[in-house]
Amino acid sequence: MEPNLQNTPVQQMPATTPDKHLSLLPVIIVGIVMLLLGLGGGYLLFANKNQVKQATTQTSPTTVQQVTPTHSTSPTPVPSVINSPTISPAITENVFKVRELGIEFQIPADLTDLTYAATTTNGITSVSFSTLSLTNLDKANGGSYCNSTNAGLGIISKSSQLGHDLSDSKQIGNYYYTWNHPQGTCSQNNDVINLQTKQSAELGNAFKSIQLMQ
Repeated sequence: MEPNLQNTPVQQMPATTPDKHLSLLPVIIVGIVMLLLGLGGGYLLFANKNQVKQATTQTSPTTVQQVTPTHSTSPTPVPSVINSPTISPAITENVFKVRELGIEFQIPADLTDLTYAATTTNGITSVSFSTLSLTNLDKANGGSYCNSTNAGLGIISKSSQLGHDLSDSKQIGNYYYTWNHPQGTCSQNNDVINLQTKQSAELGNAFKSIQLMQ
């Protein structure tokens, strides 16, 4: 005998209610992903700034401190040549002073432009003389030998021993001073020769008045 299926009640399965936690899972995942992206972006930004800072530090110009040397490295200046022409800085009442010889003497008006050059050899100091007027006149006539370096007017020397020429020597203290006139003319021009002869004779006379410099 077949069972009566029409009268048998059908048992229904209860409806499944979705879990609330499962419904929030996509939101949580999306939030985590965004958080990770944000952290990653922040790290990259920080790292980029740090690299830029390091690059700026490395490429910034270095200031070099200049050290001033304690001792000067410039070449030592060469002393002036001892036989360079000199004009006496002190001519008072026609008194001409020669500091290299430690003497002074009276000069006439024609010798107020007197110049000299001093040299010392083997303990003998020699001073050769000329004047600006004689030197300039010689240059104007094409010459160059009447200056004080070439003893255009003569030489006065100082030594502790007496020389051979006694007539033109004078002892002052422990030293002998000797006058030597020019050995010849310094030019072929008559005007220059005449001026040289005149001024040389005047200097020879002035030598007779030499005394220790006051």
